[in-house]
Amino acid sequence: MSNVTYSTSIEEIDKRRQHETLPDKNTEKEQSIVIIKHLDRLNTQLLKEYSEGIFFINCEGDIVFSNEAAFKLTGNEHKQKSQQLTALIHKSKQQQAQELFQCALRRSKKLY
Repeated sequence: MSNVTYSTSIEEIDKRRQHETLPDKNTEKEQSIVIIKHLDRLNTQLLKEYSEGIFFINCEGDIVFSNEAAFKLTGNEHKQKSQQLTALIHKSKQQQAQELFQCALRRSKKLY
């Protein structure tokens, strides 16, 4: 059994701190990257399992992410995912959807 002594002296604590080495910045960066990757996987999993339909689209209207609920909304199976969001919209509404999409893009460019 080892003897453990505790210091109550502020001077003694300061002396110990002077001898401690600072954490390696590379190690901190690597740990941060691991945490970010873990959170990204967690967020992706939450989005996939969310009960409401979610589509992420890029500026060209291509679907870059969708959850299964999104394709159930459109009547398509998740495996038959379309590249363009407008392809999932009824033909009679595709032109209107494209115009609204372009309008939204113009507005978002004004914000930045």
